[in-house]
Amino acid sequence: MKHALPFALVLALAACQSTEPAPAPAEAPGPEEMMARMEQLAAPGPEHARLDDLVGTFDAAVKIWMVPGAPPEESTGTMVNEWILGGRYVRGEYLGSFQGSEFTGVSIIGFDNATQSYQGTWLDSMTTAILPVSHGVREASVITMEREMLDPMSGNMVSERDVFRIESRDRHTMEMYVGTPDGGEMKSMEIVYTRRR
Repeated sequence: MKHALPFALVLALAACQSTEPAPAPAEAPGPEEMMARMEQLAAPGPEHARLDDLVGTFDAAVKIWMVPGAPPEESTGTMVNEWILGGRYVRGEYLGSFQGSEFTGVSIIGFDNATQSYQGTWLDSMTTAILPVSHGVREASVITMEREMLDPMSGNMVSERDVFRIESRDRHTMEMYVGTPDGGEMKSMEIVYTRRR
């Protein structure tokens, strides 16, 4: 019995031996192939162009639900969206108010050719945090993106889902849904953007 383990090892090693030649390692792409792939990944395409309806100056009507079931807090503002970095991203600058104080924010939204997903982030004057990048897809005129983020009030991670509905070149909406402790979600914000004439 004391020879069983060494004998088993010998059998295992013998099984690993093969008379077949080892497969050749995959050949690394050459510099030209790598450059072509990088150019393909960096090129704005039709998914980027589908964001063009967001570009321009929009009046914003904002509703924020601080507590489920309570009436929303309402305010207005202006969002100015423009293409940056050669049509790769739409950068937005928001100016409005919240609870009587000036509120400003910056958004970035784009499409990542490598992951084939829309991505976005947000930063504003009411925090020092840059929101984690959200990821999502577009179906027809709706872009849905999700992220996990820190709730600074509770110190817990929460899920967030943003839904952009592009109704026309002159009107789109953004709805934000935040995860709740019971595993559900609540609508926390709605913004209706109307193109300024």
